[in-house]
Amino acid sequence: MYHNLAAAYRAQDFFESPSPKTYTELKKAAEKAKVWPPVRERVLRYLETGKRPDAESHPLTALDIWRFIVDGLIAQVKPKAYEEAAGYLRRMYKVYQATRRLPDWQNLLLELRKEHKAKRRLMEVLDGLSGKKITD
Repeated sequence: MYHNLAAAYRAQDFFESPSPKTYTELKKAAEKAKVWPPVRERVLRYLETGKRPDAESHPLTALDIWRFIVDGLIAQVKPKAYEEAAGYLRRMYKVYQATRRLPDWQNLLLELRKEHKAKRRLMEVLDGLSGKKITD
């Protein structure tokens, strides 16, 4: 699991900022996770088309990874980290919406509210995500 998560982080780095360095780091992590052939295929397709592969082909995996990142950011107990977590939560919302799982989205927000009710600034960020329309 650790190697898969490390490869997912390197993939995110590459797709956000493609460069020889991020490609090399992604390749090394994907080889350790034994997933380089399919990752390489997606990287090449991205370089040819400019279309990112994330969230479309593996929505449940994307949700798991983004939840892990959100939890880590919230654990920092910093307003800036809460705002960064909101960006991942917006991505998660889009996947929940696309997969017709909005009740799961609402449950996620309720779970975060219950678990972190003492974090007033986080509650404000979550309030901004609770609206009917979520945009980047």
